[in-house]
Amino acid sequence: MENSIRPRLEDIEDEEDLLRLQEEFISMNSTPAAKVIRRPPPVFGSAPTPAKIEEEEDLGMPDLEDVPELEAVPEKRPDRKMKSGKKKSLFASRRAQASNTAESAPKQEEEPLVTKRLIDVNSMLGNVIGTVKESIPEPKKDVVKLDFDLGFANRARQSTGFPQPVHRSEFRKRMDEKLNKEKDQATILSDLPSKDDEEFVNEKYQDIHEENTNAINAMSEEDIIAARAQLMASMDPALIEKLMKRKPMSERKEDTPSASPNVKKVQFSDTIDTAADVMEEDHPIAMKKKYFQNVESEPEKMIWMGIGEQQDQTTDVPSFSNAAAQLRFDFAGNIITDKSVPVHKGLHHHGQNPNEAGYTIPELFHLMRSQVSSQRVIVLNTISRIIQKTKQQGYGRSISGNIWSFIISDMKGATYLRAALDDKYTGAVAAAINALASLICNDDDDISMYKHLRFNLDRGYERIWQIPAGEVDSATSASGLDKKFTNAVDTLNNTSADDDTEEPEANTMEAHAKLAEKDVISALVQMNILPRIRYLLEHMCQPGGLDSWTVMRLISITERLARTSDSICEMIAVEEPKIVDLIVSHGIENTQWPIISSSQSSNKSNVGWPSLEAIHFLHAMAAAKKQIAISVCIETGHVDNTLRFLTLSPSAMSDPSAVIHAFELQLATLELYRLLAAYGLYCHVMADLAPKIPLWIMAKDTLDNEKWDKAAELTYARSISVIALLETYLHDASDTHRTLPQHDICWAQPMAFHELIVSILKKSAADLVSISTKKDTDLQDDAQLSLIAVSIGYLATWCRYLDSNPPADKQIVEDTWVAIADSLLQSSWLSALERLLDHLGQSWPSRPQPVQYTNLSGIYGPDTLDHYKCLSKRDIVLDVVARFSQLLGSYGRIPLANIAQQACEWLIHDQVAHIMIDQIAKLYLGAHHTSFSWMESRHTRKYPAQTVWSHLYSVTSLTLSTRALPKSTIEPMSILAGFFMHKSSSGDEWPVQWILNHVLSTSSTTEKESNDDGVLLPFYKECIGSDAKLQESKGLFLHDGRFIETMVQSGIQDTKIPHNVLALLLSPIDELYHADKSEILRDLPHGYNATEPNIVTAALDKTLQIYKLFSGHQDLTTVAVSLMKLFLLGERSGRNVQVEVGFGHPEDGQDLFRDSNVTLRIQEWLNCMSAAQLHASLQEAWSDSSCHVRKAAVPFYQFYQDFAAQYAAISYGDRSFARLLLLPLMSSCPIDYKHHLWNDLIDTLPTIRVPITDLLGGVQAYVQPPEQNESILRDMLLAVCTRKVSKVDMNGGENGALYWLALHHLRFAYSNHTTPPSLLRDLQVLQPLFDQPFPSELANTSI
Repeated sequence: MENSIRPRLEDIEDEEDLLRLQEEFISMNSTPAAKVIRRPPPVFGSAPTPAKIEEEEDLGMPDLEDVPELEAVPEKRPDRKMKSGKKKSLFASRRAQASNTAESAPKQEEEPLVTKRLIDVNSMLGNVIGTVKESIPEPKKDVVKLDFDLGFANRARQSTGFPQPVHRSEFRKRMDEKLNKEKDQATILSDLPSKDDEEFVNEKYQDIHEENTNAINAMSEEDIIAARAQLMASMDPALIEKLMKRKPMSERKEDTPSASPNVKKVQFSDTIDTAADVMEEDHPIAMKKKYFQNVESEPEKMIWMGIGEQQDQTTDVPSFSNAAAQLRFDFAGNIITDKSVPVHKGLHHHGQNPNEAGYTIPELFHLMRSQVSSQRVIVLNTISRIIQKTKQQGYGRSISGNIWSFIISDMKGATYLRAALDDKYTGAVAAAINALASLICNDDDDISMYKHLRFNLDRGYERIWQIPAGEVDSATSASGLDKKFTNAVDTLNNTSADDDTEEPEANTMEAHAKLAEKDVISALVQMNILPRIRYLLEHMCQPGGLDSWTVMRLISITERLARTSDSICEMIAVEEPKIVDLIVSHGIENTQWPIISSSQSSNKSNVGWPSLEAIHFLHAMAAAKKQIAISVCIETGHVDNTLRFLTLSPSAMSDPSAVIHAFELQLATLELYRLLAAYGLYCHVMADLAPKIPLWIMAKDTLDNEKWDKAAELTYARSISVIALLETYLHDASDTHRTLPQHDICWAQPMAFHELIVSILKKSAADLVSISTKKDTDLQDDAQLSLIAVSIGYLATWCRYLDSNPPADKQIVEDTWVAIADSLLQSSWLSALERLLDHLGQSWPSRPQPVQYTNLSGIYGPDTLDHYKCLSKRDIVLDVVARFSQLLGSYGRIPLANIAQQACEWLIHDQVAHIMIDQIAKLYLGAHHTSFSWMESRHTRKYPAQTVWSHLYSVTSLTLSTRALPKSTIEPMSILAGFFMHKSSSGDEWPVQWILNHVLSTSSTTEKESNDDGVLLPFYKECIGSDAKLQESKGLFLHDGRFIETMVQSGIQDTKIPHNVLALLLSPIDELYHADKSEILRDLPHGYNATEPNIVTAALDKTLQIYKLFSGHQDLTTVAVSLMKLFLLGERSGRNVQVEVGFGHPEDGQDLFRDSNVTLRIQEWLNCMSAAQLHASLQEAWSDSSCHVRKAAVPFYQFYQDFAAQYAAISYGDRSFARLLLLPLMSSCPIDYKHHLWNDLIDTLPTIRVPITDLLGGVQAYVQPPEQNESILRDMLLAVCTRKVSKVDMNGGENGALYWLALHHLRFAYSNHTTPPSLLRDLQVLQPLFDQPFPSELANTSI
């Protein structure tokens, strides 16, 4: 401050110095720091009188409490009498002189407003600077009263001379505001007119109104129009419109002004006021009236608290079509049905309906976004419990389904839960993880034992991707008729059915929510859940972060994601490989082993136990692809970390729960090793396991069968798993080149336990007979059956490779056969198998239909768990049958003639054929079998088909050694082949090729049939699949891991194989129909010179030959569709190509169906179909008949339109053509086909004169149930009345099919009381026709 150039106060001695400084500053012409902006003065009211000004001048100095006022003065200011004798300063004198000079000068324009800074009187209170606006007004102007805004506009003036306190309580401020409002209101009320004033106004208005009325009455019409026009032209149109809408004063109701129009006035009811005097002093209302009279009341809150009269506080909830929106839940996830829940339970809240206890789902999802972290945690935990109970059908099937749909679709639950995972509060993140786990993970601990038993079945390590049922259906089914006709109508109306449901923009909440409606898992992956999981595992799973139980739940979520598709596994392995390392670190490496801590007071995962979910995650990743198994398990060494779980006995653990957990860890590890061994990987671990294997196998003998607890179950399961693992090692050791690296295992290692397993089989085989006497098996029985199956499987595999790995002593082969013969080759043993299968067959049709939500696959809900148990029980028995056939087939190929002959005799035994055909193939693989879900679509078929295939392969492979197949086996093998190929799927390529080469080809006994096989063989080979597909399929069935790329099969149809054997045999016709797309026609071998008629004739003959072998076991709807294609060869809509493949076409442009040989085959097939029942739908048969159709998703209706148009163009009433044309008239077909035939083709109906006996599928399929659609009935009525349908058929009889079908349905409608009256009146004209005798085929039909 010493160097400051700013002058100090003590440096200024007098006014001369101050004046000098000012003049120096002005002479420098420097730019000022502040600029004065002049603006015109405001316009004020009338000027005050001079007398009033004089009075104001005499007021003297204002008080401290008053704001100083600067008044405008006239041109000649009167001299003010200074009360103070203080002499004017020199500066003030010069300013006065300059002012007088300016006044004597000529008058100029009005000076604008001048703003400058003055020291306010209040400056002594805080040195506050105010803004003063000063202007020189003209004479006779109002005195301007300036308002000094000093920041204290709302502060009351000091009435005592002391400053008021600045900081006051909020309560006091509200009270001051209330008092001010009351004063203002009193002022408003005082200004309102009194009743006398109102009467005076009304009288004046009445006088004016009468005067105006009299004036208008005195005017002529022209005067009125002229005056009206003048007013209209001179007034604002908006004002005119407003006045026109205004009611006359005489019509208005008298409005009584409210005493408080802008202030909310709250008062208590009369009852409360009158009773206040007698209330107890501690009553809330009495206390409020006594102590807080000036505090505003809040009636809503008081009523909610139970004070005062209860009123209906229900408000409208946002409208949702789903009834689940109205359900209210408590914090445990239970639905609240009691309306009288007390308030102290904590379930009442300030929601939509404060009088009702509990929370609705919309309220819970709203509170999920609360700013209070503890509130978010409570809500997430509540939603988690609701979802868990919903999946377990805890609210009943219907309500649970509604809740699930409402959470996922209406509330976009998946997106909210994913967003909750990004919370910054650790507790909320833990709750979000728990909720997500409840959403997508399965609670299947009750079936864990059956999962172990299923894994040890033959090829039990193969999985099926858990694809939602909705995704499977959408991928395999073509567009339905409803969508087709909707699109057609929209085209006519120039609208789109999707206008209202526009696809949302990608990577938005709406897009993710819509995807979640189809597939919850895919939606979560699209919402980048994998990077978030990696972050949580890396940063929030450390000490002080998420607890161990939550970490295990997070690993479970990741494992469930990995079981969904190979693409997700690839994303984890390639894009987020650190997830694998972190899961192994948290779940396997940094855990207790042996387990030394007790779990009596806490969950096992809370004390750092090894994670079972971590091993399951490695299993899921390894099953996805062989390369992933190598990179994730082998190269990283993660699988080595699991070996320690096998080196220590579970009995060494700390407490019983730790023992159970140790058993589970061992089983999961053994199953992981078996999966890797199926690829030919990690086989060297056999050397480390060898010392433990005998102990594990024999441990079951130490169990007490009377005490079958959880430990006993797992001990038994471990013995089974070890034997199944040894069987897989036998496949690997049979050829040292099968493993990676090569020579990773030798034959002697798994072979060393041969005698031990033979002894196991001797002891356990007899158990099957005693188990078969039970109508329903329990878990212990199923475990014993599984032990028998794996023991037989081990011996069958050992015998299979004896030719490449012969034993040093051949006596071991004979001794083993003797043990097998004594244990298994008994009629009583086969009879026991038949009884077991009979019990399963009786309960199978009545099994409960499992509930599967279309957007999430899995095993959840009691009915789903029961179905899984039922499925596992059946598959265990089927596995015994399959291993038995494998064992006999292996011994049937050994060079020991006597043993091989005995094995062959048992293999083709009548009891075995009965088991295979009648008890397995017909029941589980028949055309009438229906599937409910993803589990049904593949799992239900897998083991029945595998059992049938084991028998087929065992019998037909005998030709490799004996070079001849007994003729008595041709028919049963053909039947089994037909059942196996029903609904064949990806992975079945090699068995289908084997069936073509070794089953269907052996049925050709004549030279012509052999020539036909040569014509068709190129088509059959190409329609099965590529060489790579065949090689991988062969590796799966022959257990050769060198060619296996994945152990998980897709639930979606992704193969070219037709869905049944008839479609396969007729595939050449389909390739000719799709000639423009067929790669087979373009790749036919050089020199192939068969003509189209030859190809078609050979295909029809071959198919008919095979069908006669298993007549009644195959549905012929597929054949009917293939025959329809024959009439469109070369004429398919949109096809205009010439395929040059070397074979000829019909001569002289003749239609193919008119070829004599083709015509005879078509008629023969149609006669077969007239006597058979057609069960499959036309759309299903159309899809099954062609891989081209499945790929292009072409609906059958489009094909039928082309077929009908072709009939109208070239048929000339051909009988076979017409019979096929009537096929969609079956009652089970959609009405759209019937409408097309009865209405669109009404002019073609006279040419269709097919007898009623020629209807395909039988007459009953066309008459039951009767038609009830009014539109179709009117079409039939029109056809009969206009004689478009004839009673006379093409044979000359009176059995015209269309005529009698129409009369049958119309007669039923005429006698039905639900028929519309208008239609009944129209049907009266046919009364005579209804009374005539009907054909015998319709005479017995009930009306």
